[in-house]
Amino acid sequence: MKLNSYVNIPLPTLKRLPIYLGLLKECEEKGEEWISASYLAAKLGLKSIQVRKDLSCTGVVGKPKKGFLLKELMDAISFYMGEGHQPDILLVGVGNLGKALLSDRRLTRHGYKIVAAFDVDPGLIGTDVAEHKILSMDKLGDLISRMGIKLAILTVPEKEAQSIANQLVEAGIKGIWNFSSLFLDLPTNVTVINEDLGSRLALLAGQVTHGAEREGSLSASKLGSVSFHK
Repeated sequence: MKLNSYVNIPLPTLKRLPIYLGLLKECEEKGEEWISASYLAAKLGLKSIQVRKDLSCTGVVGKPKKGFLLKELMDAISFYMGEGHQPDILLVGVGNLGKALLSDRRLTRHGYKIVAAFDVDPGLIGTDVAEHKILSMDKLGDLISRMGIKLAILTVPEKEAQSIANQLVEAGIKGIWNFSSLFLDLPTNVTVINEDLGSRLALLAGQVTHGAEREGSLSASKLGSVSFHK
């Protein structure tokens, strides 16, 4: 199998690859050896032609009437997602959402590890949350520099998001998963994924209220809505 360079893969396709991989892992656990584009399309509320186009970027070629060899396709997608050599991550903001993410084993399933968590609350600093000792913000810059961390999860109130994001970038962070509702104003060499839970719930409510077509409903529920800023 010849793997294509991931830099040539369109951003919308890159956003769907983790979702494909999750479904492929479920099929592997069931003992499946082959998977078809039509099966993936039906499960995710996509058109088969879109799935085939996405998977063609991996360099894996399917066989007529059989589909794709499951293990080969999983290996190719894992390659583009960086599985096996993911960078360490830190989290800032250990409120209810931050605590939930620290405890979420789904990140671990994909090989990601939150190595440090920070907060400004004196009542939290020094305590343990999901096996993470909560650190003071004054240790942020030194830890990022010492460990070479490039990714951060931001789960702080909107009024604090920009200033903390600035601190992260100044310390060397290159990618932020932003759970605040604020659109961050950062240098163009910093990549931000905005995870606006309120907007996603509004999308779901709108589809239910206005009777969205089945395909649209499946796409929203399975694929979600994530905005990228770079």
